[in-house]
Amino acid sequence: MRFIPIGIAALALASTAALARDLPRERVFQERFCAGMALEVTDSYHGRADCLTAELAIEVGFMSRWRQDMGQALAYAAANDRTPGLITICDRDENRCLDYHLGLQETLSRYQIAFELWECLPSDMELSDCTHLTIGPSGGQ
Repeated sequence: MRFIPIGIAALALASTAALARDLPRERVFQERFCAGMALEVTDSYHGRADCLTAELAIEVGFMSRWRQDMGQALAYAAANDRTPGLITICDRDENRCLDYHLGLQETLSRYQIAFELWECLPSDMELSDCTHLTIGPSGGQ
């Protein structure tokens, strides 16, 4: 077992909390990454898809909330007869975001859900700067 001094562990936790606290609100990323798409489209389930295209219903959120955001993307896609998508922004340290990525990808792959996924850093300025994955029956994952 590796021993980590309490002071270093506290510093690491504080820096992670600071990263999440210092990020812009989700709406800023929605406007940045959904340029050219319909925003905040209300659906028959009385929800609002963050971004909507002819093919996709997309939720925008932070990686630490991937479970909730994946569910919202699925619900918006069902209500709008679209493929679900998720634009997720890393709001923790790199290792934690990798854990979130693996959980999200494993969940979607396990159930063979057709899904478009973009993983973004807060510094990415356009959706094309993000890592894009197509997951599911017709995707590569």
